[in-house]
Amino acid sequence: MNKTDSRLMDAFGCGLQNKKVTWSEALTPTEWAGLFRAASKHSILPMIYDTVYGCPAYEQAMGAGERNAVTVHKAGVQKQVYVQAVKTAEFMQLYRRMTEAGLKPLIVKGLVLRELYPKPDLRPSTDEDLLIRAGEFRKYHELLIAAGLTLVDPDMDIDSEHEVSYQNAESFQYIEIHKSLFPPTSEAYGDLNRFFPEEIRDRAVQETCGGIQVWTLEPTDHLFYLITHAWKHFLHAGFGIRQIGDILLFSRAYEDQIDWERLKRQLTDMKGIRFTAALYRIGEKYLLPDLACYERVKGWIEDPVDEEPLLNDLLTGGIYGVSSMNRAHSSNITLKAAAEGKKGRKKQSGGKLRKGAARLRSAIDSVFLPLSSMRGKYKYLEKYPILLPVAWVQRVYTYLVQENAKGRKDNSAIETLKVGQDRVNLLNYYDMI
Repeated sequence: MNKTDSRLMDAFGCGLQNKKVTWSEALTPTEWAGLFRAASKHSILPMIYDTVYGCPAYEQAMGAGERNAVTVHKAGVQKQVYVQAVKTAEFMQLYRRMTEAGLKPLIVKGLVLRELYPKPDLRPSTDEDLLIRAGEFRKYHELLIAAGLTLVDPDMDIDSEHEVSYQNAESFQYIEIHKSLFPPTSEAYGDLNRFFPEEIRDRAVQETCGGIQVWTLEPTDHLFYLITHAWKHFLHAGFGIRQIGDILLFSRAYEDQIDWERLKRQLTDMKGIRFTAALYRIGEKYLLPDLACYERVKGWIEDPVDEEPLLNDLLTGGIYGVSSMNRAHSSNITLKAAAEGKKGRKKQSGGKLRKGAARLRSAIDSVFLPLSSMRGKYKYLEKYPILLPVAWVQRVYTYLVQENAKGRKDNSAIETLKVGQDRVNLLNYYDMI
């Protein structure tokens, strides 16, 4: 890791432990800017700012006349914390309305995770996710519309989609209603829904969050979902270090309630053991060093796993792994590799001819996506699927012509292929495909 990454991990670990950093070595204005920029990329700026505030290095910067270098984000941090508090309060009111209407929505991630942080409002949450019974969807829809929320995509066929999003532009509220936790049509990970059958709603538990009782997944189900959610994002373009913090704090809070043997079996079944071991190794080495579950997880694998490639990928990618257009576009390559792995298709390897053929095939896969992947972006395909070739041409023009005309330096077809192939190698290393 470079110095910025190292400081970010140190500050994030201190934030998870409700500590302040103890940096005594002075940071230059450029180094402060780099730290706060990295924190923003991982959507943990409020926590990082709070953790470094008042440390010796901070006070040195203030005394050396570099006040702007460390306070430039203060107003933005305060706004983020305020907005998060307002969103949380409004969501809790909505949740009460749902339960008073006889509904039992299960909160996944979001509010339940924020409650585990030492200072919950410092952990931003873009949206709130609710898992429901599919047959009750219309009741939720009518309640949310009556409460002033609107569909994010008014043209969506809300009855057929597995996930429907609602927003309130004035309060920044954003709610996702899930009929299933993963898109059933995804060839790469749609089969993960087999681990979350209808019965998980029956074994849901109640927790107290923000002073009210809410329903959420039973601890083993919830931890497994947190890991598979990260796994899913890793198949796309990646994810940031905040998700590791979520997993660690959840593991610590529910250590004695988690069925670790069932968790191991399920992770083995979906090829997530080495990936999970690497996540916990990052936690032990850099963030929360004293969790009891680390030794348990180490016993799941015969050979030690190297967590550094995963950590470097997370630090580079940011919160959703889309720190560059190249990474965003490379997800087509990694998802294709994962889907082919599900089908049992063997990977090519070896001489230059085969590598060249694999590169050409990756290029084709990254541009000429199947109809199922193109429909969401190009609405006319819903009615006229025969126009798929037209959508391919439009895609090529948008990504390889328009974006380059804007002067974007992170939208190179060659670099996208390189990033995609490097990330496929990571998936192979962690036995995910």
